[in-house]
Amino acid sequence: MAYEVFGVRVCLKSKNADTADGSVFSPQFCVASLACETVILVINCLDMISVLEEYGVVCGGRLRVHSAGPCAYGGSAQDILGEACNRGDGRSEYLYLFTVIMASFLGFLKRIRALNNPPRVPLSTESAPIKFGILGAANIAPVALILPARSHAEVEVYAVAARDLAKAQAFAAKHGIEKAYGGPTAYQQLLDDPRVAAVYNPLPNGLHYEWTMKALSAGKHVLLEKPSSDTAAETREMFEYAEQKGLVLLEAFHYRFHPAVQRVKEILSSGELGAIKHVEARMAIPRGFIKDDDIRFNYELGGGAMMDMGCYTMDCLRYMTGSEPTSVTSAKPDLFPSKTQSPSLVDQGMTAELTFPNDVTGSLFCHLRHPPSYYIIPKMPEFLFEAECEGGELKFFIFALPNIYHYIEVSTKTSKDGQERKKRVEKVYKPTQEDWSGEDWWSTYRYQLEAFVNKVKGRKPQTWITGDDAVANMGGIEKVYEKSGLGLRPASEFKLPVL
Repeated sequence: MAYEVFGVRVCLKSKNADTADGSVFSPQFCVASLACETVILVINCLDMISVLEEYGVVCGGRLRVHSAGPCAYGGSAQDILGEACNRGDGRSEYLYLFTVIMASFLGFLKRIRALNNPPRVPLSTESAPIKFGILGAANIAPVALILPARSHAEVEVYAVAARDLAKAQAFAAKHGIEKAYGGPTAYQQLLDDPRVAAVYNPLPNGLHYEWTMKALSAGKHVLLEKPSSDTAAETREMFEYAEQKGLVLLEAFHYRFHPAVQRVKEILSSGELGAIKHVEARMAIPRGFIKDDDIRFNYELGGGAMMDMGCYTMDCLRYMTGSEPTSVTSAKPDLFPSKTQSPSLVDQGMTAELTFPNDVTGSLFCHLRHPPSYYIIPKMPEFLFEAECEGGELKFFIFALPNIYHYIEVSTKTSKDGQERKKRVEKVYKPTQEDWSGEDWWSTYRYQLEAFVNKVKGRKPQTWITGDDAVANMGGIEKVYEKSGLGLRPASEFKLPVL
């Protein structure tokens, strides 16, 4: 048998050899079975065993098919499934199981490889490429813009600016950027460059408002890292100014552009699981990943877990429910240790309970330094969204970075008492609609870039995040901070000159 999985041709050959009990085995099959069990062990350790549930579950050492939802593997896995069902022998089931697991593993490797080394395409000669300038040589810039731009024919990362010229030049040389600006006026020099059409702003939160307003004033479109600013009022002013100038401004909640996220939204909106009763979003990384001197813990620059990972959790709850929180019933911060005699105003973690219209409740948890269990066992990173509905539940694993790996587990009640359930697992790495551009290796940032370019070019993007959406999300963050007693982050002192 030969199957093509993610562009890799997988050949499974066996030469039948009858055994005393009538079973059919071969040396090749024994090796495949051993490899299968090894892969299962590894995947189970990584909490990725759910991949088996896309078409079946392992029961008593045998594969029993129970569902056939949307397929992450194209038609190949369907063919393997059909053959396993038709033949009905243990060998076919193991071969199917092995191939599905390997398909998932190869797909994972392919996505990781493409994330760090995406295919390069030549710049378009029919549509003038949008020349981007980057404000600050930020660590997030390569994954958020530079790498995705390589596979977009209408994007050229043209310039970078940093306070230190040597740093800007080194960054430009490393990433093949033509122009580097450095020094105390570097950001403004980049904005004054007539060749720069769009600006990517990944500066610290407290500088988002000032440099976005300056970029818009200079006539540049802006891709703005989240959170959009330190206050809802600043966010509203930026988007109103962008509309006044006829420019594109997008708050970069990149995960919203991925087909897996939109599939979850589609399931919840379809009524399949009934009315939503409770939603929860969790996003945390263990202690040690972020240093104590990181700007995320700088109050003056808009630091705090709720501003960082918390903005994702707030946005996810709002997006999935399609509504705004009516109140924050509780908000408990885990304070970052103060380095002065003054009480800390920076949260390294936040837990909050919210209410939404129609008696829906919500919970969010975010943490930048999640402490270890029992003082020594490191916590695993969390990127989880869950919804409890009248007719069942939905779990979305790695909602913020679904391009790397994810699963959508849907559990539907099939009895009146709710004790009996029908489960399925879906994975969506590539759009299913014909008019939606995308590949299974595209990152969330690549999908976002596609939408941004379409908007700038006057084309209709597949989806979009409006200014009203951005203002509402910042408003939700403010409600959490107010309830926690930490208060709002300090507003910018910058005022756009009146001409």
